[in-house]
Amino acid sequence: MIFATFDYGSSVFYDLNKEQSLQLHRLHNACVRFVYGTIPHRAHVTPYRLALGWLSAQRRRDYNIIVQAINVISRQSPKPLSGLFTFRANRLLHRAARRQPPRELTHKAARTQALHNSFAYTATRLINNLPCIEDPRHPPRSFKEMIRAHLFHQDVQDWKKRCSDENLEYEPLPLRNRLPPM
Repeated sequence: MIFATFDYGSSVFYDLNKEQSLQLHRLHNACVRFVYGTIPHRAHVTPYRLALGWLSAQRRRDYNIIVQAINVISRQSPKPLSGLFTFRANRLLHRAARRQPPRELTHKAARTQALHNSFAYTATRLINNLPCIEDPRHPPRSFKEMIRAHLFHQDVQDWKKRCSDENLEYEPLPLRNRLPPM
């Protein structure tokens, strides 16, 4: 029920400043605390969220933008949005340019931060970084599950790295054997 509120307008929320993003993150953490009811106030919420199988607030926004963009690209509808996505005509020609790896979607360089954070530019960057989608014009039937699994794996890897860097406990006692192995 809460995810409908989080997901509403998530493609517009990508341009949040740090303070707004932190507020959304804290609201997401409050939802995890509500579900468990027993998380100590000073405890990290991330392992509990991962045990629930939830994406972080940022990755949830990424997921919604990617899914919406792939639907727009594959259906070519609505036209004003589908016209924002361009594909390289000849990938071999662009492979010669060593500055950029070969990718399907492309866009001109953004000259303003607002354009850099726009839906089309953000979706292009996110889709190009997906290893599981070869051609967004013809996504596999299970593309939503594949994208979600990829983003969840990134969340788990981020938590493992943070635990290693900050000497944190990967799996708190109440969550023993609920998280993916370290």
